[in-house]
Amino acid sequence: MKGAIAGGSAAALSGIGLWILQVPLALAHAVIAGLLNFIPNVSPTLSIVLPMAIALLDVPWKAGAVLILLSITEMHDRLIVATAIVLENQGETVGLLTCDRNITASGL
Repeated sequence: MKGAIAGGSAAALSGIGLWILQVPLALAHAVIAGLLNFIPNVSPTLSIVLPMAIALLDVPWKAGAVLILLSITEMHDRLIVATAIVLENQGETVGLLTCDRNITASGL
């Protein structure tokens, strides 16, 4: 159940960022990023390469923007969300960002 929080966070942040950048198929890429989040080493590569390829075909500068956006999203997911889940499982209180509080308060 806690993995769903991490996957949902990755999907939401990726989807919003790709939508803002107007990358084609942003929703599909967000769903793929959320589902691949359960595979630790493959997820970052596939969730960045696929939207980058589509963005490169659309407008070349978007590929760099997608790389930066999804790298930040992956760091957020691995450093903040995953750490918060581990600390919560150990019984420690975690101070989260506002967006992460909303995600964890949803009770997923």
